[in-house]
Amino acid sequence: MTDATLDDQLASLFQEQDTKQDQNARIKELERQLREASKEADKLRNARDKAKKEVEDLRARNERLSEKAAASDKHRKQVEHEFNQKLVQYKARLAREQAIAQSRMMPMAAAEEQAESEDTADAASLEDLGLNAAAIRALTEAGYDDVAKVRKAHADGVIAEVKGIGPKAQSQIAEALDA
Repeated sequence: MTDATLDDQLASLFQEQDTKQDQNARIKELERQLREASKEADKLRNARDKAKKEVEDLRARNERLSEKAAASDKHRKQVEHEFNQKLVQYKARLAREQAIAQSRMMPMAAAEEQAESEDTADAASLEDLGLNAAAIRALTEAGYDDVAKVRKAHADGVIAEVKGIGPKAQSQIAEALDA
């Protein structure tokens, strides 16, 4: 074998060794990149799991708040209803007390004359006003159990506040009292 052949073979071996070293370096770089990608994937999985948990917590909190809001709304409506009922009762009481105060302030003869005319006009029962049973029941429950009280409440504008007395019944009451 000649020196040139040996040199060629030696050069070929060195070149082959350099190629293997380059390949090993690329393999190590790829392994490093794979480890970094794996770490990044783990971070992303953890972030996704954390976000899922936060969403579940927010949904549970939203549900609890919705339940509290519904309960609060129900309570508010109940309190409002009770307030309106008491308001109607107080207005009716005020109207009665105002009527009593007015009657005490009138001269005796005028009071007697008015009482006589009211007695004859208000001798009719609530049924004679031509109202349906529900309206009569609503008036009676609100304390307007005779025509005189209904007349006074109508004059004072309180009748519109009685629960169960709608526009139709108010119109019927007005027509019956004007007749």
